[in-house]
Amino acid sequence: MVMMRLLLLLPAAVALTLSAAEVHTMTLRQAVDAAMKQNPDIALARLDEQKARYGVRVARDPFSPRLYAGSGIGYSWGIPQSVEGATPSIATVKGLMSIYNRPQSFRATQAKEQEHGAEIEVGRRQEEVAYRTASLFLAAEQNQKTVEYLRKQVDGLAKASGVVATRVAEGRELPIEKKKAELAVAKTRHRLTEFEGDQLALEADLAMVLGMNAGDRVQPAREERTPLQVPANEEESIAQALAGNKQIKGLESQIHAKSLEVKSYLAERYPKIDFVSSYALLARFNGYDQFFNKFQRHNTQVGLSISVPLLVPPGAKAYAMQAETDVAKLRNQVNQVRSKVSADIREAYIGIRKAESARDVAKLDLDVTRDQVGVVMARYEEGRALLKDLEEARVAEDEKWVLYFASQNAVERARLELLRHSGSLMAALQ
Repeated sequence: MVMMRLLLLLPAAVALTLSAAEVHTMTLRQAVDAAMKQNPDIALARLDEQKARYGVRVARDPFSPRLYAGSGIGYSWGIPQSVEGATPSIATVKGLMSIYNRPQSFRATQAKEQEHGAEIEVGRRQEEVAYRTASLFLAAEQNQKTVEYLRKQVDGLAKASGVVATRVAEGRELPIEKKKAELAVAKTRHRLTEFEGDQLALEADLAMVLGMNAGDRVQPAREERTPLQVPANEEESIAQALAGNKQIKGLESQIHAKSLEVKSYLAERYPKIDFVSSYALLARFNGYDQFFNKFQRHNTQVGLSISVPLLVPPGAKAYAMQAETDVAKLRNQVNQVRSKVSADIREAYIGIRKAESARDVAKLDLDVTRDQVGVVMARYEEGRALLKDLEEARVAEDEKWVLYFASQNAVERARLELLRHSGSLMAALQ
């Protein structure tokens, strides 16, 4: 019975979920701004940054004064003392603070560097999310234009198919021509269905990157935006990328933090100095005032506790060697990233040149097709061409428009790739 009720309620729940979904129309800049505020990966990176900030406080804690209060009351036989071996007292207050502790000082500096590394990681995540957002936006925008032109193609082919069907019925065309026309319409409709499905998926993925609710979609808004500007000089772009690359900076921060860790282990041989103080309020019980010749109720001690290690265990040096090994690995990664960044930028410039060349060819191809449509239009008006010929020419023009928009999109994506590798993507998108 319960299962039957759940099955009856399931369609209503699905309908409620679908009705709650929203479709947001955004420009590229609006989408990037929304991603910077709501993307889950950026939010997690900021939480890690906050955790690292608290880690600095933890590492500096020994250098902050600490006070403890308690009591040492207990019954004893023989020398009056508490169960901990101290003077039995009604109330005790103790203070402690590190003054000189080289290992802990290095750990505090290391924690500060780890905080800096967490800040770099936030910036790196922001660049990644901005690239994913822009890439999905451009793909959705291109797909949206393709859907529009495919719909026009379906309408044009349907008109041409109707003309062919009429001519077949009149006996002026072979029956196979009707089937060819119907096949062309069916193929284009199938292609349109595929692109419409891709559009829904792209808009849903874009909404997910922007941190929106499940079921929401983001549609690219119609806009006239300035093309993405890329550095003209390849060598300057490489130099700029190597100087500002977030991944390289993050690895360098890790190297610095690991070097401080090495120093903290090696500093275990240094002495440690702590400031200590205590106050005890004694009471006249257990014959304490009779056990010693002189009884003093208020007792205070202030001084320094100095600890000099006479023998440092070998584990400290082993830990230092492990950390130095990590430093060597990180330096190797830095060299690899530098080489990859340089190679990626050179490939990105090649990709831009290829995309721009393909765009120029697509533009010329479109111009030729448009001129051909003009010729067919003139012949149709003179009665020397059929409506079928005109509709087929228009369909061919629509296809060239699709290819031209795809070539334009390829140029934008190639520039986007270069900006990503050069580290100037955020500045170009904002």
